[in-house]
Amino acid sequence: MGIPAASLCVAIVSTFTGIASLLHAKATRKEASLRYEANKSEAQAGNDKDKEELDKSVALGPPVIQGTYDKNFSMIGPRFAEGDGT
Repeated sequence: MGIPAASLCVAIVSTFTGIASLLHAKATRKEASLRYEANKSEAQAGNDKDKEELDKSVALGPPVIQGTYDKNFSMIGPRFAEGDGT
């Protein structure tokens, strides 16, 4: 009768260990999933910000270039418009 009791104890401990491992793995997967989603959200926010900066730069580029051209043309005159001949 001693052997079945020992076997029962081993089975209970083994079951407990298995369940503990399963719960730990589930928690680890959940943490990894939450980190992935957070990183994905941060990356998307960064991409949106980069796109906004690019759109702003593209929109402001031509007026800035034209303003610089007009300023230099007014300082140097028609010679500036002709360039260096290349």
